[in-house]
Amino acid sequence: RDLDGPEGRDVVAARGREVLRAAAWSMLLEPDDHAPYGWSHCLTLPQAALAAAPTLARPTDALAVAATYVVGFRSSLARRPLVPTFAAPDPHLDLRQALDDRPELAAAAVWHAADPRSPAIVSELATHAATQHDAHLVKYTLACIDAAADDPAHARLFLAAAAHLNGWWIRHGNPDDPFTR
Repeated sequence: RDLDGPEGRDVVAARGREVLRAAAWSMLLEPDDHAPYGWSHCLTLPQAALAAAPTLARPTDALAVAATYVVGFRSSLARRPLVPTFAAPDPHLDLRQALDDRPELAAAAVWHAADPRSPAIVSELATHAATQHDAHLVKYTLACIDAAADDPAHARLFLAAAAHLNGWWIRHGNPDDPFTR
């Protein structure tokens, strides 16, 4: 099958969603030391490459770039194999409460939500990110919201990953930001 032809574009889009899922799993499953810049870019850079796919004569080029980003980040930063299972117990907290505790609880609160795509959850993530002083958090949160909309069957994954990074910023802040010192 010609993946660069009209019929192959859907295959490229589907494989692109799989690449982005690997990036989101990395945020959830890897240690937090690379969360704010490593794992956030592991999703946002390939997502940007994939956005160009429909405009390219060879959409597979965008897929190749996107996959290379994820492989590059994982090969240099990952500490464990990628096993896409999130076994965190339900914290029985709403997202706002969980964000104030730990990144893992924030992710678990979204993961176990009855509807992770609810306007309340998406609004809380977007509002929190928008009121912080780090563009990476805003960019990553928007990327996760967009990925959830594009891949609704895996929205829980993307929004839990956004919650995790939002929780990370609450816990750590930005030491270079004069507003958080």
